[in-house]
Amino acid sequence: MEEFFRTHTYLVEHTNATVRRTLMDEIDWSDRMIGIKGTRGVGKTTFLLQYAKEHFHTGDRQCLYVNMNNFYFQGRSMVDFAGEFYRRGGKVLLVDQVFEPFLASQSAGSLFVQYFGSGKGSGAALFFFVIEFVGIGICLFFRNLKQIWALEN
Repeated sequence: MEEFFRTHTYLVEHTNATVRRTLMDEIDWSDRMIGIKGTRGVGKTTFLLQYAKEHFHTGDRQCLYVNMNNFYFQGRSMVDFAGEFYRRGGKVLLVDQVFEPFLASQSAGSLFVQYFGSGKGSGAALFFFVIEFVGIGICLFFRNLKQIWALEN
């Protein structure tokens, strides 16, 4: 865990975002889980580090940025890591590259790799795919609720 805090401190100290996105003020940061999606290179990582820099002191161990591409997560779960972080007094865990390690661990002939690839950006593609089907499922669920249709009257 100490190595993650050292990396976090270095990255936050060296984050110099020239533009502050208004999205920072639109997000309800008290929510238990927030997902930020976007294509490669739009600034998701910088956004997370900028949030940490604005809201926590560099040595504050209540906030930690973690990149899932770290070799540490090859044989360990994020759930265990988050539990340990919480037990040590952590409050805000900023997790980046969530789907990349999953795709990198798939064999070359895997259905996931055939559809989404295994390099940079493949995790985002899988994320968008999952979000699409979750959205469809939610729409189908609410479509059948009579209370929703009553709102149109």
